[in-house]
Amino acid sequence: MDYTEADRFVKSRIKEKRYLHSKSVEEMATELALRFGVSLEDAKLASIFHDAERYSFDQRSADYLRENGFEVYREEEENPMLLHGPLASLLLKELDPSVNEEVITAIRHHTLGSRSMGRLGAILYIADFAERRREHISELDRKSILEKESLEEMVLRILELKESYYKESGIKEAEVTRDLHSFLISGGHFE
Repeated sequence: MDYTEADRFVKSRIKEKRYLHSKSVEEMATELALRFGVSLEDAKLASIFHDAERYSFDQRSADYLRENGFEVYREEEENPMLLHGPLASLLLKELDPSVNEEVITAIRHHTLGSRSMGRLGAILYIADFAERRREHISELDRKSILEKESLEEMVLRILELKESYYKESGIKEAEVTRDLHSFLISGGHFE
């Protein structure tokens, strides 16, 4: 599936506000891909497709994902909205079995993050959190993310910001996210 086809497909499936978010994610992901030497084509495709299943999950989604070889995290089971990432990655793979596996992995992990999300996954994770239309972070926080030297430092800064929010809100951080945090604190790098 090429980008133009994916863009048309996604635009027909999601609300206008969500589509504009996806386009803004794409813009930031493109900038980050250029900066860090990651495929622009892959960054654009992952960005436009990451929320393609944002409105398509239901009670059967977790079982459907497991039947198709996906691990479903406890936090995704408890909050099915989080399943839109793995569902979108599965949908893209079904529509185009030849799609780059890095794109599938990036889309799958864009909500909770993962030490195995790779460089493209880190770019999507950062762009999804910090895209310029997002109002949940201040310009100062956005700048504090984007001025970091590496993808690892950027993701770590996002995790710090999320950790503060979780503590204030009484939300328990997902185990896969805590693992990502430990991985980065101990000097881990995305492949």
